[in-house]
Amino acid sequence: ADESNDNDKIFEDLVRRNGLLLKCYWGKPEKYDHITLEKIRRLELVWQNEEINFFEALKKEAEKGEIDLPNYVKDLLIKYVKNKGV
Repeated sequence: ADESNDNDKIFEDLVRRNGLLLKCYWGKPEKYDHITLEKIRRLELVWQNEEINFFEALKKEAEKGEIDLPNYVKDLLIKYVKNKGV
């Protein structure tokens, strides 16, 4: 038996029965429910031109607080949303 063909059948069956791939970030990054079966959300930010000054300022503040930049930005966004009462 062809092992890759068996794996393809198993994978196709999984997708067909559960629709997991279509709900996964890796299968459909524009509309997903989970990443590797965990409830996770991702956000990619791109800074360009004049925005780079803001990026550098955020980076400097994160370094002062000894926190990595993604967590620093996430904390700022969470505080903002909480203050807005959303």
